[in-house]
Amino acid sequence: MALSLDAAAEVFREAMHDTVKRYSLWYLIQGVLLIAAGVLAIIYPVLSSAAVVVLLGWLIIVSKLCCGSGRGSPFPGPAATRRRAAVLGR
Repeated sequence: MALSLDAAAEVFREAMHDTVKRYSLWYLIQGVLLIAAGVLAIIYPVLSSAAVVVLLGWLIIVSKLCCGSGRGSPFPGPAATRRRAAVLGR
């Protein structure tokens, strides 16, 4: 049973409306938390900078562990080999 484009759009619109209505409290809580985090980042810039550095450091460590060895590109090939050779000076 195929739906017309208008009927399918109406079904999608109703589903989106129900989903937004169901999770609207969570969206509001998320917005308040993001505003609070922004205010704290403005008040304590050193703390927020340190938090970003720590987060990025851990993301780099995890990405290197997930992508294999820590010596270059996770995608081996001629470009990665040329970059390694340029860095090593060979």
